[in-house]
Amino acid sequence: MKPIRPAAQQSMKEDVWRINATQAEDSYPFHAAMVLLASELLGPYIDRIATFLGYGYVPSFVQA
Repeated sequence: MKPIRPAAQQSMKEDVWRINATQAEDSYPFHAAMVLLASELLGPYIDRIATFLGYGYVPSFVQA
């Protein structure tokens, strides 16, 4: 997963911005969208999503 991580993350960010171009990268809705997109790639695995996205609060954020 490591070799494709930067490209996959950038592609996900671009998808989120296509939906809402004014979305700030550090906003709650942006992070929620990134978690949903990452789950499509990684499945429903909280730890994998947290590691992939690098969001410190993701485990509790995803679990909720």
